[in-house]
Amino acid sequence: MNRQKSDDLFDHIDTLSKETEQLKVNVGLQQVTTLMFSRISFYLLLAILVFIVPSFHASHADEIYKISTTILFIIGPIGMVVSSLPTLSQSNVALENLSELETQLDGVIIEMYSQKQPPLVSDGFKEIQLDKATFSYQDKHGKPLFSIGPINLSIEKGEMVFIVGGNGSGKSTLLKLLTGLYYPSTGSLDLNREPIDRNQYASYRELFAIIFTDFHLFDKLYGLSTIDDKQVKGLLRLMQLEKKTKYREGEFTQLDLSTGQKKRLAFVAAILENKPIYIFDELAADQDSFSSLLNSV
Repeated sequence: MNRQKSDDLFDHIDTLSKETEQLKVNVGLQQVTTLMFSRISFYLLLAILVFIVPSFHASHADEIYKISTTILFIIGPIGMVVSSLPTLSQSNVALENLSELETQLDGVIIEMYSQKQPPLVSDGFKEIQLDKATFSYQDKHGKPLFSIGPINLSIEKGEMVFIVGGNGSGKSTLLKLLTGLYYPSTGSLDLNREPIDRNQYASYRELFAIIFTDFHLFDKLYGLSTIDDKQVKGLLRLMQLEKKTKYREGEFTQLDLSTGQKKRLAFVAAILENKPIYIFDELAADQDSFSSLLNSV
């Protein structure tokens, strides 16, 4: 569509690629130089040992030759070990990164399951509240980048709430705060007028079926033990998807759909979860004005 823009983009990518290539070449040359210097030094010392030292100590010439022969036999394996050090170093860095990621994931799992999570409600929720809640995105140094709040919000069972705002105003952040995906930086998230403790957040999240703007579709309906095929087919028909995909043997036959169709299929999957609370982030976007989705919502 725009040749100048395309050329400029690829020129930038090409420049970065060449800089990366040159950096790798420089590192490789440095490694080779170090390796060759060590080998040249070794052979020089060996030459001195074989040709010069015996002239000063002729009585020990036989021992010197034996030692030299032994060194020549072991230099090959030693060279292989030395040449593999760069690869081992790269592998070590990769393993450290994996170990760090695993530690972070284990920390999240331990935090979720280290304490027993008592049920939050026995007879269903009545009200969700944000009490003077704030949230801040931070950089790696802890400096706030973007913040929302303080927010005082109360949503009662049976209410339909629309959150309206411009791009970047914090709508999605607010939804993630409401659904327990983010912890409030200050303030609290309350359920039925009771603050939710961090060890209860996993149970709290079970109240929601959510479709965010960056949702992902699976061909199977994971987490649903019993699925009524007739209900699935009925929802597909309601969403005008019965000719685009089918539900057979526990799977959707086609996920290669348009953006609007994918959102409608995600809506079908969310409805089948039968959760007490539904959260939809810009679900009506990319839909025709006459779409059944708008009436269904």
